[in-house]
Amino acid sequence: MAQPSVKTDRGIYPVGATPTQPARGGVVTDPVFGTQVMRITDSTDGSSWCQTAYSYWPTFNSNNTKILAFCNAGTMIVDFDPVNFRLGSKFAAPSGVGSYEWGVKWSHNNPDFMYGVSGALIKRLSISSRTWTQLKDLSSRFPGQYLYQLSIS
Repeated sequence: MAQPSVKTDRGIYPVGATPTQPARGGVVTDPVFGTQVMRITDSTDGSSWCQTAYSYWPTFNSNNTKILAFCNAGTMIVDFDPVNFRLGSKFAAPSGVGSYEWGVKWSHNNPDFMYGVSGALIKRLSISSRTWTQLKDLSSRFPGQYLYQLSIS
């Protein structure tokens, strides 16, 4: 079967056949738009489901070398080679903040940092050392409150 060409127009196209899912790191080509899609997680992750977050939360770090994935067995950070379009190793993100999908954001300019919230605490995760550092305690300004949906500017 010939590979479809990548479409760049604003046309409306019928839904194509669902491609067979490859194993983790495998790539399929979208049958309608011709784009390559890589599978980031699969059953080898020891989880019944894994996903990337809603588009508000960046999936990739600032230089596209790490991917954040949320699984019911825990949050994973996956190494990614953007030049060769290849996955690398993966590890469980260390605990230290509340719900990952509500409380973390990649740094905009340092690919090693992720920021998060835990209660009224703002923290920074160093991916290389896998440790959280507390940056600010806002509990006196917001007693009994829980911060979520962190925004960075």
